[in-house]
Amino acid sequence: MDRSKPEPVERSVTGSDFLQLDIGEAPPGGRSAWLAARLRDAIADGRLPVGSRLPPTRTLAAELGVSRGW
Repeated sequence: MDRSKPEPVERSVTGSDFLQLDIGEAPPGGRSAWLAARLRDAIADGRLPVGSRLPPTRTLAAELGVSRGW
């Protein structure tokens, strides 16, 4: 019987819901800065722990209804 500790399961984030993002809160013409600030806030308050994976940019952009372009 193997009594070793199980390996931790890496959680992958699949979309904007993990950050509780609402694109309606973004100011017109300032979505990039708004999104960057929300990511910094999530890191600072622990909603985005070290080692967490961000969703693919295509997924996040589609869920927020924004372009991936700069």
